[in-house]
Amino acid sequence: MGVYPNSTYAGSFILGSLNAPGTGVVVQEWYHKTAEGGYWIQLFTEHGCIPVQTLMFGKNSAGNEVHYHHDYMDVTLGVKDRAIFDVPKECL
Repeated sequence: MGVYPNSTYAGSFILGSLNAPGTGVVVQEWYHKTAEGGYWIQLFTEHGCIPVQTLMFGKNSAGNEVHYHHDYMDVTLGVKDRAIFDVPKECL
């Protein structure tokens, strides 16, 4: 997960407070327009590029308006067990 290629930086803001350690974080907002006329808004922390929120507005293949909203909380970086990505023998 990361900022979509060719996204536009929209700005930064503070989520919480920076008055004491551990009380807030600087978040960057990125904007990406799709070829179909929809758009994605992605929020990542300035340091570490940790996902905070993803929004998508657009239309599905039937022409209906769609909206996706994902919030990321209590994110843990890294993968503890890389074996979860191994393809089972039965599928080879």
